[in-house]
Amino acid sequence: MKQRQTENTYTSKVFVVGTFSRSSTFKFIIEQFTKKLLEIKKYSTDPSKTASKIQIICSQSTPGDEGKLMAADIPDASWLSDDDFAHELRNGHINIVIVGADCILHEGRGVINKVGTAGLASMCKKSDVPIICCADMWKLWDDIHPPPLEDIFESIPVDLFDRVLVPTD
Repeated sequence: MKQRQTENTYTSKVFVVGTFSRSSTFKFIIEQFTKKLLEIKKYSTDPSKTASKIQIICSQSTPGDEGKLMAADIPDASWLSDDDFAHELRNGHINIVIVGADCILHEGRGVINKVGTAGLASMCKKSDVPIICCADMWKLWDDIHPPPLEDIFESIPVDLFDRVLVPTD
């Protein structure tokens, strides 16, 4: 894991995925996507037309610095301070943001996740960067009353996300 320097250059052959906090679902998705990308490149008749690399940038995610831990969990991932991550996002250097969820509320009334997720989702909307929330089925909250929240969590309206994805089986 390394802290990414903000002066790195970007090319069209690099697809940049940003994330916030630490999510086992995100890690699984990236592992599967990377395998598929390698498979596509292996069998492609013109490898020059496929993205050569997926780059993962984790926001530091203060307080708690879970982004640093997430960057350590994923090979070749890097992390940026929350301010530098926001700067890269606003300047179009991140193609998509994917976050996990601690809880998906009953009937799609919201998503519970780390404090700062709502601000990030709003920034994504203003910057025209898609933001997707992915969670496993066991994160679905089936009670009409939301769970009690500790100070490190917040409720995010579903409409701040482009998609909230949960497997069906």
